[in-house]
Amino acid sequence: MRSVSRLAVAAAALAISVASGHAGLLVTGDGITGDYAVADGTTLWSLISGVQTPVAPGYNAKNKILHNYVVAENAGGAISVFSAGELNPSFGGTNTAPYISAVGGEYGLVDPNAGAAARGVTDLTSLTVVAVPALASSAGGVSSGFTLSGLVTNPGSYTYAGLQAFPPASATVSGSTYDGTSLYGFLDPANASALSAIVAVGATDGYLAVFSLAELDPALGGNPDNLLAYAGATFPGAGVARIVTPSDNMHGRWVSNIDSIGVTAVPEPSAWAMLLAGFAGLGLMARRAKRKLRTA
Repeated sequence: MRSVSRLAVAAAALAISVASGHAGLLVTGDGITGDYAVADGTTLWSLISGVQTPVAPGYNAKNKILHNYVVAENAGGAISVFSAGELNPSFGGTNTAPYISAVGGEYGLVDPNAGAAARGVTDLTSLTVVAVPALASSAGGVSSGFTLSGLVTNPGSYTYAGLQAFPPASATVSGSTYDGTSLYGFLDPANASALSAIVAVGATDGYLAVFSLAELDPALGGNPDNLLAYAGATFPGAGVARIVTPSDNMHGRWVSNIDSIGVTAVPEPSAWAMLLAGFAGLGLMARRAKRKLRTA
């Protein structure tokens, strides 16, 4: 089975950085580029909706916007992560849209949803849109088990019998009832800050959806009825388990035939920049050393 817990480490960043002095917002990435003076109240989704996720030939490109997440960082290096799926009105959509505050010459990010105030960022200095690499397409099929990995309390392989050991929960959506267990309770994150982690869910056919851990955390406004379902409507065709997010407008994030779930911490964009600078410095030192050897 494929693991998605390390996908974020290899993710391709599409930079969106606040210009010096908060004069404007530089937005770059496939399908979008420009320097924007962001008005007070501009939604986070309107800023990142034009970014495209490249998908190589042979990969499952369906709903590829769901591969993306946004990292908001302030001057002190604190970050808050939002998935593109929760921001996109076609998927998450039912929450009040997080927006940019531009008051007193400084930017901030505000999440106005009940219980989600801690997801906001004051003195906002950068936004970075990241695309988790696509999983390779495969024949798919009905899953009989999946792996849970990353920053979780109980990593391992799970089948129907193993899932039944978790506290039961159910959700009814459009008249259909799903039985399973709380998605956040099942993940039971370990040593992971909900504000700075993602959850990547992959299916047997290569379908992939990314959630922010914060959007699933009931303590941060997450819907406690978000479910890892293993029985009820659509089973057994949905495989051993599927995601059920009752608040979503569309079911693009209702991943069925789950093959893998991974919880991954997201590094600060500034840390990526320092790492790249460090690698560049090492390369320069190596080239200088070679020139000295040739001279000798």
